[in-house]
Amino acid sequence: DSAVLALLAEIAREAGQPAKPARGGLSPRQLMQVENFVEAHLEHDFGLMDLAKEADLSPFHFARAFKHTTGLTPFQYLSKRRTARAQKLLETTDMALVTLALACGFASQSSFTAAFGREAGVSPAKWRRYAAKIVA
Repeated sequence: DSAVLALLAEIAREAGQPAKPARGGLSPRQLMQVENFVEAHLEHDFGLMDLAKEADLSPFHFARAFKHTTGLTPFQYLSKRRTARAQKLLETTDMALVTLALACGFASQSSFTAAFGREAGVSPAKWRRYAAKIVA
């Protein structure tokens, strides 16, 4: 249900119509503020307190509302966004993995490699090789 509501909110936002927030979830404005904050600060170290502040909620209420709205915990969402940025960088740059990891907000190359493997299903090196074959 949460994923469907998040999708409907996104469709309504794209259509320019105000979406009604899911009861107990984030309003479209709160969700957009949090998404914008995450994208703008992805390479930095921030946590639940920072995200909750963007939505003007307590950390506990924010975590519950975010999960209700998106179907993901804030940590899962952040991991997906960091991995998505890493995928783009792997496809478009020849950055060393350690530099790329830090640019995407991971604490180390090893934590990046582990998180990337969980999210993408392959190692960053395999992703880069596959992307290079597609472009060539």
